[in-house]
Amino acid sequence: MNETFVIRRLVVLLLAAGQSSRLGRPKQLLELAGETLLSKSVNAALGINGIPLVVVLGAQADRLAHLLEDPRLKVAHNAGWKEGMASSIRVGLSEIDQYYPEAEGVLITVCDQPGLDTATLVRLMELQRNTGKPVAASTYAGRLGTPAIFHRSIFPSLMQ
Repeated sequence: MNETFVIRRLVVLLLAAGQSSRLGRPKQLLELAGETLLSKSVNAALGINGIPLVVVLGAQADRLAHLLEDPRLKVAHNAGWKEGMASSIRVGLSEIDQYYPEAEGVLITVCDQPGLDTATLVRLMELQRNTGKPVAASTYAGRLGTPAIFHRSIFPSLMQ
């Protein structure tokens, strides 16, 4: 018998700690239709009513913090951002455990996906709910990626 993983309490974890070294300036501050990629991602996540948001900053925290003054979100700082995305996931999950211990799952997304919107995040939530799988992820050209939802039972693996 297959186990069903129910996620009633979800937290969105937005990763925005990268340096954007190849671009030469913070991707988070790139504008699309008059809105920064970071603001666009934050607004997409905050568009899901009742779902908390944790944003992880790192390399450019001082330049980005002014975009994150919304009381509906929490900001975490990843001092080890040079280690890559995994370090930001660990920081974010620690923040979730501290502030949202009742969370049964996390929706991880990144700030450099200009096509991301609230409807996409909601569809992913519906997919996880309908399948009952512990992980639901987006696909691009046949590859799995973010945004992705992970049931709490997967958190120990993500922390590694």
